[in-house]
This record gives sequence, structure tokens and C-alpha cells, in this order.
Amino acid sequence: MVKLISDDVAARLAEFKRIAVAVSGGRDSVALLDWLARSGGYAGAVVVVHVDHKLRGSESDGDREFVRRLAADAGLELVLREVDVPEFCLRHGYGTEQGARLIRRRVFEQIVEDGVAERVLTAHHLSDQTESVLMHVFRGSGIDGLCGMREDDGVVFRPMLTTPAETIAAYDEKRRLEWRVDSSNADTAYSRNYLRHVVLPAIRKLYPTIEKNIARLSAAARDAAKLIEDGAAVITEERGEAAMPLAALDAPPAIAAASVFKLLGAAGARVDSERVHIADIIALKNKKTGARVCLPHFFVAEKRRESIVVYRDCSVKDMTEIPFGKGKFCLAGTTFKVSDGGGGLRLDEDKIPSGSVFRTRRDGDVFTKFGGGTKSLGDWLTDKKIPSGRRDKLVVLADGSRVLAVVGVEISDSVRVDGSSRVVYIKEEK
Repeated sequence: MVKLISDDVAARLAEFKRIAVAVSGGRDSVALLDWLARSGGYAGAVVVVHVDHKLRGSESDGDREFVRRLAADAGLELVLREVDVPEFCLRHGYGTEQGARLIRRRVFEQIVEDGVAERVLTAHHLSDQTESVLMHVFRGSGIDGLCGMREDDGVVFRPMLTTPAETIAAYDEKRRLEWRVDSSNADTAYSRNYLRHVVLPAIRKLYPTIEKNIARLSAAARDAAKLIEDGAAVITEERGEAAMPLAALDAPPAIAAASVFKLLGAAGARVDSERVHIADIIALKNKKTGARVCLPHFFVAEKRRESIVVYRDCSVKDMTEIPFGKGKFCLAGTTFKVSDGGGGLRLDEDKIPSGSVFRTRRDGDVFTKFGGGTKSLGDWLTDKKIPSGRRDKLVVLADGSRVLAVVGVEISDSVRVDGSSRVVYIKEEK
């Protein structure tokens, strides 16, 4: 008999009357769904959740329909969530892996908050835990990273964290299950795939029991982290800022670092923050009030009189330039689409000079208002009563210092449409 879920984990699952299982259509999640709904491994109500990330075109469509059939064949309710990961990543500045993970987590949190299920089960297994811990190590994480994924974090329950991948494969074979193959899992351009397909196979040649060894390390780290966490600072949140007492940085190094990790988590700034950022934040205790540390994704840690505060700096000016062309783009937090139809600002494409770019406004920009008359862009924005706080976030289409259009606001007279125009549309997407 192949034991997919240990008896003690099964006993903890039995405490929940209604659970959701996240099913991608891949081997691991199909096995977990089968154990829950078909093999009698769980007695409560089961809901199937599928998140369509809109990343792989027709392949994603095939995954969605495959999971839909699985749920229907098992007589289970299907909760389908379609999310636009590329747009989310463009808007917030995340890589694809990070963005997909964050937006998927939000979906799971909403399912639990709405009472659809008490927990969302995922099919993470022993090898996934190994990869997770190693990636934290390579990024310079502290003891928190060594802890790896938790079995139950109050939203997500991972019942197969101690299950080897070989056991899942044996279960699938015994149950004669079918599943989908995600082609992106073979792409070693993604850091996790590179670790999985290149780094870990080389390590296993020297250390065949690496998964079990790292699992023991993680268990020991969790015990130590619990003691440290109990001494960490209390975090307060208000108006988009997370704060902790400055005195918390005078604690022993491990506890001070735990307080900073907790602070970053509360502010939503944990993604891509590394050990060097933690050290820089702790060093703020010996600096003047107002001293700052720049963190990934435009987050900032700032020393105030009696506190350390982390927030996202919305005043950072984006100097990116995007060549004019058709498609969907994101710049300075604004998502917009350039197309041959669909509404929005109408421009004569033939009047847009070669080399024109989308960017944010700059000193010296000029604008020829619709109907004639040229003035500085700043003066024109004042005439249009555009708040000063919004101006640096506006996206413009420009030829040098000559602004041809202000996305979501107006076009210049120089690109106005006439009877023989080849029309192109620029539409801001809210």
C-alpha cells in the first residue's frame, strides 16, 4: 500500500469539516485530489480550486478544462479564479515567479476569508521543501528561511510536505491517474527550475539523503525560531505604513533580525529582501532621524524619533522609456494599451515620429494643446487642474521634449486625427 499522507497529518486534516484543494492539473495536485475525494482519505466536504494565471495561452486553457472535468467527474464544486499575472507583475514590478506566488496567495486568503473553506490544501512535497529552503539560503536569508514552508499557516495546509516525490509517483501509478504537464516547469530560466533540474541533481550525487537532512534542519530551525519569535517586537500598521519601536533594534541580534523580518512582512516588503537589507535596517539605530534604507520594489525603511517605519515610496520617479508600439504596457504604476481599436485617446499613427517613447514627464517638456497653442507641459497640466501629486505618475508619449499625448488625459494637436488618418488608440486601464 502506498501511503500518500501520513496518519498524523490525516488526523489533523480530519479536524476540518470543509477544505479546498488547489489543483493545477499537474501530477502532485491530481494525486492529492484523488486521495481527498476518491480514495476515502478524507471524510469532510471538498472544493476544487483552480487558478488560471494567463501565462501559457492555449496550454493554460487546457489545464483549466482538464481540472473542470476532474471536478465534475468527482462530483465536486469548482472554484475557478482567472488572474492576469503579467499585468500584475508589470503594475507592481515583480518577476513572474514572485507575482504568480503573491497573487495566488491572495486568492487562497480570499477563499478562507469568504468561508468557502477552512483551509486551502496545496500539493507541496518533500522536494519542494528542499528547494524552498535552499533558495532562501542562496538569497541570504536568516533562520526564518531555514524553517521552510509551514504545514499549516492558517490559510494554506500542506499535507504532503514530508512525502517524497517518488511516493507520489508510485501513488499515481497505482491509482492509474492522468495529469497535465506544465511545459514551463522545464524552463531553467526560472530560478526554481534551474535549482530543480541542474543544481539539486548534482548535489544528490554526493548527498543522496539531502531531502531528509534538510527536513531535519528545518524542524530544528522552527524550534529555534519559535523562541526567537516570542521575543520579537510588536508591529503596528497605520495608513500604509508598518512600524516597530526603535528600541527593538537593541535586542540580541537574532531577535532584532526577527523583529525586522516581522516588520517587512507586515508592510508587504518581504519579497526579494535579503539578509543585507536586514543588516542595513538594524544599522539605522545609530543614524540620524530621517535616515533611510532603500528596499526592493520601491519600499523604504526609515528611522523616525522612536520607531522604524517601512512603507512603499510612491514618489520614486520611474525613468523607464518604452518605444512606441502596439500592445499592453505598464509604466509608473499605470497600465495602458495601444491598439487599432477599443477606445481611448485617438491619434494619427502616421504623425507619430520614429523614436517616440512612452515615459514620465520631465523638465523642459512642451505640449501643443488641442486646437493650437504651445506651452510648457507643467503650465498646461495646471490649466487642466491635474493635482501636483499625480503629475509625476502620468505617462506621456513624447518625441524628445515634445509631448504628443498624456495617457488618460489628452492628445497634442500635432497628432490629431483627420479624414485620411491611420488611427491608433491609447487607453488607460484602471
